[in-house]
Amino acid sequence: MMSRLTTPRIATAAIVLLLAFPALVITANLIQRDEYSAAGSAVSLLALGRAGWLMTLAFVALGMGTILIAVTVRRSVKRALVGPACLTVGGLLTVLSAVFQADRDGAAATMHGHIHMALGLTNFLLVVTAIAACGVAFRRTESWRRFGKVSVIWALLALAEIISVFVLPDAVFGVAQRSFLGTCIIWMLVTATLAIRQPAGDEARARGTSNRLGANPNHVLGHEA
Repeated sequence: MMSRLTTPRIATAAIVLLLAFPALVITANLIQRDEYSAAGSAVSLLALGRAGWLMTLAFVALGMGTILIAVTVRRSVKRALVGPACLTVGGLLTVLSAVFQADRDGAAATMHGHIHMALGLTNFLLVVTAIAACGVAFRRTESWRRFGKVSVIWALLALAEIISVFVLPDAVFGVAQRSFLGTCIIWMLVTATLAIRQPAGDEARARGTSNRLGANPNHVLGHEA
C-alpha cells in the first residue's frame, strides 16, 4: 500500500503525526499540571499520571511519524541508506517505549523501567546518527545539498543536547530532554516540508522522461524528426 502513495503524501502524513506529539504532550501536561513538573521530569512520566494514554498515543504518533520520514528520505534521495535505516529503527523503538513504561521517580526499578531507559538512550543516538548520515547523503544530491550542510550542524546540536541531558542538574532534566526532542522533530518537519516542495528522485526522473517523449513523439516510433 505504501508504494501506491506519492512521496508528498507520505511526507504530509509524517508532518501530521509529528505535530501530534507535542500537542498530546502539552495536553497531558495541562491535565497533570498539579502533580507533574515539566521542567524537571521526563516526558515519559506523563504516561503514569491522569490521562496517561495521551502520552502513550504520543509515543506511537512520534514513532510512526519518524518511520514515515525514513520512507520520505529514502524515496527523495536514493543515496540515503544509513539515515533512513536509523530512522526506521528509531521509530520502532519509540513505539516500543509506549509499551515499556518508565518507573516513577523514587520508585523501585523494574524491568519495564530498565527497558524503557535502554530504548530511549538507543533511540536518541540513532536519531542523531540518522540526521548526520542524511546530511552526508543530502550533500551528494544537488537539490538537497544546502540542507545537507545544515543537517550536519543540526546533528552536532542534537548531540550536544543529549550530553546536556546527563550533565545538567535534575531540576532542569525535563527542559534538556524537551530541547533535544524539539530539535529532532523540527529537523524531521523541515525534511518533510522540503520533500513536499521538490520532486523526489524517481518521480522527477519519470516525469522528465515522460516530458521528453511528449515533446518529441517521433522518438517513441524510432524515427527522427
